[in-house]
Amino acid sequence: MACSLIGLPELPIVRSGTAGNWDMPTPFLMPFISPAWPRSSPEMSPRSMATATIAWRSQVNWGSLCGRPLAGSSRGWAVAQQGEATTGIARIRDGMAAHEATGSRVATSLFLTLLAEALALAAKIEEGLAALDDALAAGVASGVRGWDAEIHRLCGELTSRLPYPDPAKAEDSFRTALAIAREQGTRGFELRAAASLARLWREQGRQGKARDLLAPVYGSFTEGFDTADLKDAKALLDELA
Repeated sequence: MACSLIGLPELPIVRSGTAGNWDMPTPFLMPFISPAWPRSSPEMSPRSMATATIAWRSQVNWGSLCGRPLAGSSRGWAVAQQGEATTGIARIRDGMAAHEATGSRVATSLFLTLLAEALALAAKIEEGLAALDDALAAGVASGVRGWDAEIHRLCGELTSRLPYPDPAKAEDSFRTALAIAREQGTRGFELRAAASLARLWREQGRQGKARDLLAPVYGSFTEGFDTADLKDAKALLDELA
């Protein structure tokens, strides 16, 4: 997860000698990989699903009580990206319930963020926004603030999809996401936030400002150009040229 978010998305997955048995040196990180880097994109869904499945198997192999529910919810998130939002929502909620049954709340904000994305895919925008509000509150309660940038960015995206969008409120959310990502040094989230804000400005006819924002963020990456986030950012920059 850390490699993706700081701008080094080509995190290796190591295959062991047993056919079909994939593992990581630090298996607890595996549940985070699927939601951490690939965005909601049909092109990335098979990869996301495969990575989430590897995560789940890794947690089963290592017997992680907290990691297993999170890996299962990551699979639910990937299922939602593939067009089965209702099934994905159910799996995410099952994973969140199993996680909370352990007494841990350390990953609650992440569960709720995954849930919000799945709800949005099911066109349940207001429910998704409520889940994001809960995610921010959970982060404050647990002290785990690493997902705050992405939560604020998603707030902006979902606000833009309301029946009566509020562009000013969406922009505030994107700016907050960008500021948090820069403060935390999470360049993957910084790229997403910059792209979201640049798209909003493009729609408002502010192409030059949008390009000036996104170009240096995109230019700071040296790898991962086959990932959905970087492909989308490059396509947007081409449109803004």
